[in-house]
Amino acid sequence: LFSSRPTMDIFKRSFNPNGDFEDPLSKCHGYGQFGAQWWAMPKAFPVSKNLGHRVVASTDNHIEYVQAQEYTFRWVGNKKVMYSLVMIDLDGDGKIVKVEDRWNAQEHPTRWGTHFLRRMNAMTLPWLVTVPKDEDFNFR
Repeated sequence: LFSSRPTMDIFKRSFNPNGDFEDPLSKCHGYGQFGAQWWAMPKAFPVSKNLGHRVVASTDNHIEYVQAQEYTFRWVGNKKVMYSLVMIDLDGDGKIVKVEDRWNAQEHPTRWGTHFLRRMNAMTLPWLVTVPKDEDFNFR
């Protein structure tokens, strides 16, 4: 997904449709919101390359890894390398229930109003990006 190549098969196979996604710009609940974040990536970053990753912690229901990802901005062609700590929580069926992407391994912003802005981004992006739906992948 970080490589700007989302597919419905990835979501059906790997995600709990009622899961969560967080990064510094958004705090999403359910596939309708977190799906929009992933489906928007190819529109903003048509090329995204993983430059490297390393698992730093793993249990039966939690995975943490660090990655370096190079994003190429659409239209302008500028490239930006982002370093992230990605934390993934799994349910009993091995499906992802939460993905937290911490840029530069920093906590998400907590200053006044940022929670509201992150939630607003999560709720408005689905109006701008088509999120494919599937009968077998029910979400709230």
